Order: sequence, then structure tokens, then C-alpha cells
Amino acid sequence: MTDSRASILASLQQSLKQARHLPPAPQVTLTPPAAPPEPALLAEAFASELRRLSGTFLSLPAHEIAPWLANWLQERGARDLLSWQAADLPVPGLLAQLQSGGVTVLDGVLPAAEPSRAETLARLETALVG
Repeated sequence: MTDSRASILASLQQSLKQARHLPPAPQVTLTPPAAPPEPALLAEAFASELRRLSGTFLSLPAHEIAPWLANWLQERGARDLLSWQAADLPVPGLLAQLQSGGVTVLDGVLPAAEPSRAETLARLETALVG
């Protein structure tokens, strides 16, 4: 630390020690966080907002999602899918089922170091669906 910086900081610290005009620190009591809403209520709120934006909301039983999504990707000529990790998805086996049908699942985790980072980003940019 430079001498002038140290001198300024020391002066500020000394002034704060002697300050009598500062109000006391407020005593704040935080309320406990509210319980999260039920998943069904969150889904309905999301669906409502999506429809307001002219989006389409589709609800399917878990066992129908992989075939529906595979067909949806095929209709659009999309062979790649940028996805979260399988453990983070609410449908067990979804990514494995899609991969067995020929869909390439791209991992969105980026390496920290170059050139791997740039190469991964370039590959992810080609994904039509995520």
C-alpha cells in the first residue's frame, strides 16, 4: 500500500473513531422467508404468464415427454439439444431416451480455460433448441 493511501485510510479510521454525530446502527429483525408456493401453483402462474406472451404451455405425464420432445425436435430438424444435467431435470431418464433416439445432448457447462472455452461456446451456438 502506498504511503498516501495508508495515510488517508488512517485518517478516515481515526475520524470514524471520534465521530459522535453518527446515528446508532439500526436494529433490524428480518421476518422468516415465506414457504415456497406449491409446484402446481407455480406451474399455473408460469403458464398464465407464458400465454399472455402468446406462448404455448403443454403439460404431459412424465412418460410421454421424451417421445413428444423427440418428435418435436425431429419436426424442426434439430438434432442437438442444449440441456441441464440429467440430475437437474424433473423427468428421470429423459436425456438418455433422447440420446438413444439420436439426439445429441449438449452440456452447457463451460470450461474455464482457453481454447476449450471458445471451442465449447462455438459448439453451443449451433444448437437450435435449449
